[in-house]
Amino acid sequence: MNKNYWVYEGSPDNVSLIVPNTNPENGGYLLIVLLANGNYRFFATRFPGRSVVSWKNNIDKFGGCEIQKVLVSHPMISYENVKRKLHQYTVESKEDLHIDICKQKAEELMDLDKQLSKERRSFTKKFSHIYRNV
Repeated sequence: MNKNYWVYEGSPDNVSLIVPNTNPENGGYLLIVLLANGNYRFFATRFPGRSVVSWKNNIDKFGGCEIQKVLVSHPMISYENVKRKLHQYTVESKEDLHIDICKQKAEELMDLDKQLSKERRSFTKKFSHIYRNV
């Protein structure tokens, strides 16, 4: 089963045009930014265009590797937790990870987040009568 986890995958120049900002009700985005030297950076944000532009401006000011490619996930409620877990995975992994491995791990974490979100909604629905009477 091939799921589409990414709203955008491509040049950093088009992120602002294609991916809209999101509001707190919808959560935020996970961004994986691939740099020209092969390293990557993770962002958890509700404003993907602003994050990419800010990073590019810092590169112009202070130097550093140019952004080669950007991946932007669909909005999710626990976007910061997914980013934290992905970062933790890359730190704990002793080997040099290729971007495809990071992408695959991010997709696994997004699946897990979606599953947990469904369970939370089910729990809330099941016990909502208790909270209304308090």
